Amino acid sequence: MEILKAFRYRMYPTDKQAQLFFKTFSACRFVYNLCLDQRELEWHRSAPRRISSYDQINELPDLKAVSPWLREVPNHALQQKIIDLNKAYQKFFSGEAGYPKKKSKIGRQTFRYPDPKQFGIEDGQIFLPKAGLVKFIQHRPLQGKMKTATVSFEAGEWHVSVQCEVTIAEPVAGSDVAVGIDINVLKPMVFSTRDVIMLPRTTPMERKKLATLQQKVARCKKGSNNRRKAVRRVARHHARLARRRMDAAHKATTYAAKRFGAIMLEDLKIKNMTASAAGTIEDPGKNVAQKAGLNRSILDIAPAQIRSMCEYKSAWYGSKVVIVPAPYTSQKCSICGYVDAANRKT
Repeated sequence: MEILKAFRYRMYPTDKQAQLFFKTFSACRFVYNLCLDQRELEWHRSAPRRISSYDQINELPDLKAVSPWLREVPNHALQQKIIDLNKAYQKFFSGEAGYPKKKSKIGRQTFRYPDPKQFGIEDGQIFLPKAGLVKFIQHRPLQGKMKTATVSFEAGEWHVSVQCEVTIAEPVAGSDVAVGIDINVLKPMVFSTRDVIMLPRTTPMERKKLATLQQKVARCKKGSNNRRKAVRRVARHHARLARRRMDAAHKATTYAAKRFGAIMLEDLKIKNMTASAAGTIEDPGKNVAQKAGLNRSILDIAPAQIRSMCEYKSAWYGSKVVIVPAPYTSQKCSICGYVDAANRKT
């Protein structure tokens, strides 16, 4: 059985290499947004033509003639952004996601090398097209056959993620025991076997530190270097919490996928559960601050992330995930089936 597995490493490019990567981010963003505008404008024509990703890729040479600076970055990275736009439209029309939005220079930036013949690893360095050998920390060895390499920049840190095709034995469930997992605010993961996994939560001191960092951003002049530094410190704080949350989720979901043959999860509607209670000017909401605190507590657990990890890891270890409708799951008795609101306490 062959699966795709990603190996993410911290990367330390030189100033010249970082300058090339930043230029590649800008070029990919420019091409993505331009292709999005082209598709939208085409729909408003009297006789619109259907534009595919192949048509837009074939127009790249003409675009480079008008914008010669695009020739300074890897061509495959530009092509991949056009393919990503096409996938975004496919997800929109299938109902899996919303309408594609334009890329912004704010936040996480990425681009991808799709050809494994163009990159490789040697002596603690990874070779990337036009950048040469880039230093990175290979804290664990690669497995399988390399397929793609993705360079990302977030919160002032560089990473490279190498996707590999790994061959594993046909998964066999380690147990025929089924388990139900209740995800809630007080005890993040409660198993029907009475096991409880307490995921790390954002502490009051960490929230206070975040507020202090955000206040420093507000005091800085817009467009200044000090403001950019302050924004980066806020981003690093968020990134550290996200890495801790993801690490704990990985350990918990791996434990569940290896131990149990079937995992039952509630079909939680996170978007509805974390909707704001502010209301409107005509009809203001009630208990807005309390609802905002509850929303933070729910998102701090990352229920959607836990569900996603359980779904793809269950295929690795031979278990399966069953999504159960959420209504009354906390009020229905598991023995007799009687539904009562008082059952939530037990």
